[in-house]
Amino acid sequence: LTRIAARYTATELASNRRKLSGKDDFGLYIKLPSFMENMGGKLSGKRRGDAYHKLMEHIPFDRAMTIDEAQQYIINETSDFLSDAERDCIDAKDIARFFESDIATRLINSGKVYREHPIFHKLTAQNFDAELFGADKNTDLSGAEPYVQGIADLFFIEDDGIVLIDYKSDRFTDEQQYIEDYKLQLDIYEEALAQEFSMPVKQKLIYSFRLGKTI
Repeated sequence: LTRIAARYTATELASNRRKLSGKDDFGLYIKLPSFMENMGGKLSGKRRGDAYHKLMEHIPFDRAMTIDEAQQYIINETSDFLSDAERDCIDAKDIARFFESDIATRLINSGKVYREHPIFHKLTAQNFDAELFGADKNTDLSGAEPYVQGIADLFFIEDDGIVLIDYKSDRFTDEQQYIEDYKLQLDIYEEALAQEFSMPVKQKLIYSFRLGKTI
């Protein structure tokens, strides 16, 4: 039995998978610690992603918003949770485009919406690639059940199951790259939510603000 950590984050495992594929980590969104959130200066890609995530955590989902309505919300309703720099980096067109999507319509009609939902889930490590945990082969992970932590950006419940949505503001435009980079994270969240709510996750979706579409 290979000795592995007792706890991981979903982002950490996704990062490990990316490294094993010979890729850099620049595409992965990692939420900043609170003490860094209000640092001044031009926002990096990750801090811009943090701003979009915080906006979507708070913005009302009772109806769709036009560009003008989104802009007014950003200007007038976000002082409690966005810095000036974060507010300035958000394009109201991106937000309005999200509300124009079919998935936003379903979200609004659902009425059962969960945002920034904490995930704390026990994995059967042997069901995943051994190298993610620093082991050579899956048999080395026999009996290992580490916990994984994360935050599900958004999901809503329809009659026949859960629809899980992960927001991304990454700079790349290749849809397949989004799928490859975030599949593991979404698979873990699927397993955790299905267990917690005793219902299937019928869709796992990525919404890319860069592409203005659901993947």
